[in-house]
Amino acid sequence: MKYTFLDFFYKIRFRIICLLGLLPDANDYIKTTPEGYFNKINADAQKLFCNLGYLPWDIDLINAGWRSTWLVDMAFFRIGFPWSHDIDICNIDLDSNIGLLLKLDKATKETVLYSNFAFQFPIYRTLAKMPGIPGTWSAIWGYSDGGYNKSGLPENDFEHCGHWKNAVTCTFHWGWFYKKGLKKSTTHNKISAPGFRPTEKYYCYELVYGPYQNKWKINGVTVKKRARGISTDEIHLIFSIGTGDYCKGELKEEDLPVYLSIKGFEVFLRKQDAKD
Repeated sequence: MKYTFLDFFYKIRFRIICLLGLLPDANDYIKTTPEGYFNKINADAQKLFCNLGYLPWDIDLINAGWRSTWLVDMAFFRIGFPWSHDIDICNIDLDSNIGLLLKLDKATKETVLYSNFAFQFPIYRTLAKMPGIPGTWSAIWGYSDGGYNKSGLPENDFEHCGHWKNAVTCTFHWGWFYKKGLKKSTTHNKISAPGFRPTEKYYCYELVYGPYQNKWKINGVTVKKRARGISTDEIHLIFSIGTGDYCKGELKEEDLPVYLSIKGFEVFLRKQDAKD
């Protein structure tokens, strides 16, 4: 998909909004229900997590059903990647003042939380602060259940490299498989603004899935749209922190451990009569 004038417009608009101090407050925005959607957080989920979606997080990891296996009926998240990773539970911390902390330490190349839930045309809102340590690679993903070919594509991402002080990327991947030549990705994905400080403040990173278009939003402001190649599969939510060639800089041992801080998240499901 080519870089379009609309992509350029969203980038410039976001920069202007941040420069003028007009970006809505994330703590207020994450509590609002979008028109045409209803909140999925129900009594059972509340009981399991105490307050899924917003603070305080008062969770007993083991008794709440967090495991490094695929226990779909037991927990809302499983630890590990769907294809090759199995992450030790010690790399997920809870802080009563923050929420979830995904930890990257000397023994761990990547820590991932992969949701047991997956919905068609959801809105996923995550209140997160990125680590400001060079060499880290953090992401909030919308990941397809794979549909007929179980590829995991399309995939919608917010990504951050630790040396970026004023930027994140909003990336769309699509195609057959993740193998070279069978997956395509959008270009010019970086969204930046002098007043945008993802390593210092919590922002609401929002992935909006619709039958006709997908949107990426930061504190309610649309920063990217895609209408071609979008998924009609059920979508999982993933949080991850790791390292990789994608991000410049070498992660130093004295900087460890490093954390991706998730203060809360909300899930909204689309009503059948909702407009895109």
